[in-house]
Amino acid sequence: MDYKKVLIMVYAIFGFGVMSLAIHVGFLYLVDQNHWFSLLLGIVIMLLSAIIFFRSKDRPYRYILSFILNMIGVGFSITAYYVLRAYALDFVDFMTAYLLSIGLIALFSGLTYIKFIKRHMKLILSLLVIGFFIGSLLLWISVESFTGLSFYFLNVAYFYLIAIMSQSEDKEDLMREMSIVSFGSFMLVSFIVLVILTEGEALESIGDAFMPSGRKRRL
Repeated sequence: MDYKKVLIMVYAIFGFGVMSLAIHVGFLYLVDQNHWFSLLLGIVIMLLSAIIFFRSKDRPYRYILSFILNMIGVGFSITAYYVLRAYALDFVDFMTAYLLSIGLIALFSGLTYIKFIKRHMKLILSLLVIGFFIGSLLLWISVESFTGLSFYFLNVAYFYLIAIMSQSEDKEDLMREMSIVSFGSFMLVSFIVLVILTEGEALESIGDAFMPSGRKRRL
């Protein structure tokens, strides 16, 4: 495994650990609060991370701080769902989601050394993402004991796979990329949580916003 892939794996191991800790601590202290508070707290942390990100050009190590803050923000966003359900996650739930996500990243990293796959990386990435997304979603819906944490974690892992495909090899560029990865993770996970919390109303609102006004009236 080359230098870049090793660093991305280190980011993933650390990032998912930070997320897990944020979820655990967040649920512990916010379980009696309104679930929206947890999501709002995640958004505030992400905005703070964005300020640091845009002030990191001359001090690239700040990108690492931005990355950490976003992973905390992702954790609090996920916490909102479990606060809503009043569902306390077990250690096994965290370990399952953690190992599955790290395993997916390691699998994809290993596959990139196979010549055939290296020539069709975008296709393989698409198939992996679609397969894991549908599989984890179906498990969440159909299996009562499946908490859904793996579904959330895998949605974060997909962004790490994209980072593996990028061409940059410079250490500072990678720090910036991983910070961007964390922003993408926050946006996707928070959107999924928002859709669940609003029982699909957020999705309908977005659809209405892009639908021509004339068609809205006809509908």
